[in-house]
Amino acid sequence: MRIYGLDFTSAPGRRKPLIVLGCTLRGDSLRIDDSVTLTDFGGFEDFLQWPGPWVCGMDFPFGQPRSLVAALR
Repeated sequence: MRIYGLDFTSAPGRRKPLIVLGCTLRGDSLRIDDSVTLTDFGGFEDFLQWPGPWVCGMDFPFGQPRSLVAALR
């Protein structure tokens, strides 16, 4: 089974794309086989349709923009 890793640090764009790492689990080791760059949410939606089976670990930001935090004070 393929294992993917995806870090959502910001909205995807040409300057700061989303990077999907494609991995394989072999015993106790996770090996990175390849990576894909996604520059928009359309690419992310396409990624979700890739044939499986596969699983994906995703890291989402829980912080809020500094300007929002300041405005709420």
